[in-house]
Amino acid sequence: MSVKPVRKLEIVQRRQRVAELYLQGWQQEAIAKEQVIRQPMVSEDLAKIRQAWRESAIRDFDAARDLELARLDRIEREAWAAWERSKQPSQTATVNGEAGSQSARRTVKHQNGDPRFLDIALRCNEARRQILGIDAPTKIAPTTPDGQPLTREERLIHIKAIISEQFGIKALLPGETTEVGDEGTDEGGPAAEAAGDANGRGAGPVEPALALGDPCPPAASPAG
Repeated sequence: MSVKPVRKLEIVQRRQRVAELYLQGWQQEAIAKEQVIRQPMVSEDLAKIRQAWRESAIRDFDAARDLELARLDRIEREAWAAWERSKQPSQTATVNGEAGSQSARRTVKHQNGDPRFLDIALRCNEARRQILGIDAPTKIAPTTPDGQPLTREERLIHIKAIISEQFGIKALLPGETTEVGDEGTDEGGPAAEAAGDANGRGAGPVEPALALGDPCPPAASPAG
């Protein structure tokens, strides 16, 4: 059943008021009391209002993007036209002699074109690609807090921290060696054995450290 125009106007006016109160931070119960309606109706109104806002935002964004693209197209056309004009030979005329016996001398100077117009066209193209999202994101290398590039040692420490976080193993910087037990093995020594006895398990083999440059270890398979 179609809604009468008067009823449509009432709904529009109510939702405008609901939107105003909602933006002022009113709760749905308070809005319902102020509008003398039930809370579920306020919830339904807000759902419609949010949908309208989203659609409006999409339309506004598309319209703004199209407007900016149109402006870039206009600037780029003017730049190319100016570039073509800048390549045209320039002519000058010089008139010599007295009245009645004057002679004219024409000078033609060839030009290579003004590169500034090409730069404008290039920047228009770059701006268009950014608006359309054609280019891949720019990769940014890690830097110090003040924006300075990392030294070689700082980069190695950064890589070491990533390996430790991702694989749960210790990575060695160049020149570092693994710590071994008293017997010169990789078993960990008495301290590791004591730790194993304390938790009721054997110490077990100590997982070797990964030196930077070694291949990454395979991921552990889940227990059966």
